[in-house]
Amino acid sequence: MAGRQYGSRSVGWPQRSHRNVSVYRKDSAVTENAFPDPLVPEPETPDDGRLWETDTGTLHEQSRRALLQLLRGPYISADRHSKLWTRILVDETMIRSRLADLFLTLVVDHEREVAFVRNVDEVDAPRVVRAQNLTHIQTILLLHLRQRLMQDAEQARAVVDEGETIEQLAVFEGVGGTDPAQFENRIRSAWNKFTDLGILYETTTPGRFEISPVLAVIFGAEEITAIRREYDKILTEQLPFEDEANDDEEDDQ
Repeated sequence: MAGRQYGSRSVGWPQRSHRNVSVYRKDSAVTENAFPDPLVPEPETPDDGRLWETDTGTLHEQSRRALLQLLRGPYISADRHSKLWTRILVDETMIRSRLADLFLTLVVDHEREVAFVRNVDEVDAPRVVRAQNLTHIQTILLLHLRQRLMQDAEQARAVVDEGETIEQLAVFEGVGGTDPAQFENRIRSAWNKFTDLGILYETTTPGRFEISPVLAVIFGAEEITAIRREYDKILTEQLPFEDEANDDEEDDQ
């Protein structure tokens, strides 16, 4: 709006100031926080994905825990590690990539809901996972457990009794001149080892153990057939077992 003319001078209307003005309520105390220092950076938000201050990882926390459990071994199952199994399903591609950086491959059986790692199948690749060298007695028990697992495939769980299993394996007791007492001790030792490896785990009933479904994945049908053929020959021809002295020896290759 134009100003009025007074003589030779033009007087305009007073202009309003457009400067921002901060208004504070009278009942509100004005503190230093009301006037933040522009030189002090704003604190980082806690939702930036980091688990600690210098964390540079990109995986979800549970995915990292799943990765760690896979490296520790022997496996992850939906029954025993439900949260970690779920994270494998969610982040399988990223977890598989992290393992590949370490010359490892991820094996996931969705039907049996188990996962574990293996060395990559390359001649020049370093062997990260140490292979367990099984004795003859351990292999006999392993074959028996896998057969029971397959027989109970339609059941929710495959459960075996330790005492009954030892009796069922007594057919191998005298093979090659094996001492009966020594044979039983070795079977029990093998049983304890498979419990430590997670192939067997205790139930609430004393002496009763559940067979892990991972056993069906680790040893395929062709491998089991070849091993069983060899042990049928040992049983038929009464061939002696090899020296069992190095029961706990592992292969570093």
